[in-house]
Amino acid sequence: VESELSLQYEQDTAAAAANTSRRLYRKKLGHLERSIEQIKRKLAVDSTVNESTIKFLKNRQKTMDQRDKEWTAKFKREKKEHTNKLDDLQEKRDLDKCRLDALKARYDKEQLEERERLEMELKKAESLKNRRAEEMRMFNAASKI
Repeated sequence: VESELSLQYEQDTAAAAANTSRRLYRKKLGHLERSIEQIKRKLAVDSTVNESTIKFLKNRQKTMDQRDKEWTAKFKREKKEHTNKLDDLQEKRDLDKCRLDALKARYDKEQLEERERLEMELKKAESLKNRRAEEMRMFNAASKI
């Protein structure tokens, strides 16, 4: 009986230990399954965010590429326009400079001719004055005789 009780005790102890081990295993398994589910949810959220981010960035890249093409085309177009305007302005400047040089030469020539004319008039006036003075002296000398 005692050995039977001892055996029964051993069996109950083993069954209790196995039962405890099963409960601990199930508890740990439940905890791990909840952790796995939580991680799966986070992974799903992260995947959704990642896909949305990739989609957004690809669209953004397309937009930026398009803007780059537009701005590059605009830059080339405006550069060509401004280069043409600059060439036109430089050509006009060169023509205006030639015209200015011609007008300046003409003005300088006219100024020189005017000075020469004035000098000639002054010389004529001086000569006329001297001649009249001489005539007056001659007339006075003739009238004294």
